[in-house]
Amino acid sequence: SGNAVHTLPGSGIDLSKFQPTSFHRNEKFTFLLISRLITDKGVLEFVDAIKKLRASGVNAHFQVLGAMDPLHKRGISVDLIAEWINSGIIEYLGTTNDVRKFIKNADCVVLPSYREGTPRTLLEAASSSKPIIATDVPGCNNVVKHDFNGFLCKLKDSDDLADKMQQMISLPEEKLKEFGTNGRAKMEAEYDESLVINKYLAALVQLKQAS
Repeated sequence: SGNAVHTLPGSGIDLSKFQPTSFHRNEKFTFLLISRLITDKGVLEFVDAIKKLRASGVNAHFQVLGAMDPLHKRGISVDLIAEWINSGIIEYLGTTNDVRKFIKNADCVVLPSYREGTPRTLLEAASSSKPIIATDVPGCNNVVKHDFNGFLCKLKDSDDLADKMQQMISLPEEKLKEFGTNGRAKMEAEYDESLVINKYLAALVQLKQAS
């Protein structure tokens, strides 16, 4: 049947590469945004939310991991990023070819993106049993179920993002741990790469039989 294809997740995750990490809450709560530095990933909202949280006395680490891309038509200027770094708003981690240790060291992964296919970094975070805050848009809200493995925030709304970040910091350890465990279970059930590949193959076989 032709509609088999529509039920496939966009991509899978290698569950053996992204292992669940044993729960450990940092003394200073650590948020991590993993993304290229372009506006549609919600980087500006993230920075605004951080300013609000810092102004209200929140003491946390706010990390950004990903390439600067000032030449992209929605790229963020190097000067602006330098301003954020120099004024201590964000800790810029640069780029890496292995995100695992950065995910492992974070308490919560944040992606306030405007639109996504299936955000790979969120699959990686959930697979590593980390709570997530992401925008309530298709792609993100397939990976994050609100109050199950993280929180969904409103699109382009730094107040709501700050609110969800504040809620995340305020959660008891059991709840953070539960979000992490739930995220991992969701990845195993829905996004296991080997399952996804098998689903594609099955769909292809069905299509072939139909033609």
